[in-house]
Amino acid sequence: MWNKSEYLFKNTTKLGTFMNNQRKLAGKLKDIFEKEVSDMMTVLSNEANFVFTYDEVALELGEYIR
Repeated sequence: MWNKSEYLFKNTTKLGTFMNNQRKLAGKLKDIFEKEVSDMMTVLSNEANFVFTYDEVALELGEYIR
């Protein structure tokens, strides 16, 4: 039985679709953080598919999400 990563890497079309989708979702997440909370916490710029934040409120957000 194939695992998900092996399946994606063997099918380059699906891999490309997956990567493009992840980039779009990462962009949406960054936009949300920039628009909604950048006045309360530092949102660090990066090219990852997640958002780096900093400051006390960022720690509180992490605790809330956990």
